[in-house]
Amino acid sequence: MDGPGWLASVSGHTGFHGVNPYVDVGFGSIIRHVDAIYTTEAEVRKGRFGVFGDLAYFGGQGGANGSGLVSRVGAGLQSFTGEAFLAYRIIDSPRGWLDLLGGFRFTYVGMQTTLSPNVPAIDAASTNLVDQFAIAIK
Repeated sequence: MDGPGWLASVSGHTGFHGVNPYVDVGFGSIIRHVDAIYTTEAEVRKGRFGVFGDLAYFGGQGGANGSGLVSRVGAGLQSFTGEAFLAYRIIDSPRGWLDLLGGFRFTYVGMQTTLSPNVPAIDAASTNLVDQFAIAIK
C-alpha cells in the first residue's frame, strides 16, 4: 500500500505596475490556506494487459497587506496532473515483471495575482493631483 506525498513552497517577486513585493511562503503556511487537495489512482489488469491512471489536484490561496495605493496583494495557485496508460506485461515471473507502457500525462499549473485598491489613498492622491494641476494653470 502506498499514498501520495506533497510538500511545496512558493517564493519570488509578484506584482503589477511597480508594486512588486517579494513573496516567500513555506509549506506550513500553504497547508493552512489550502482550498482543496485531491488525488486518486486506479489500475485494472486482465492477463498480460492493463489500464491504469491517476489524477491529482491542488488549490490554494493567500495574500499580504500592501502599502501605498494597494491595500492587499493576493495570490492563488492551482495545479492539476492527470495520466492514463495502457500496459502489456512482457516479462511475468515470480522474481519480477516488466511492462511496456503507452499513454499520456497532462500537467497544468496556474497562478493569479490580485491587487485590492486602497481607495482612501487613491482619493487623496487624485485630489492632490487635481489641486496641483489647478494651481499650475492659474
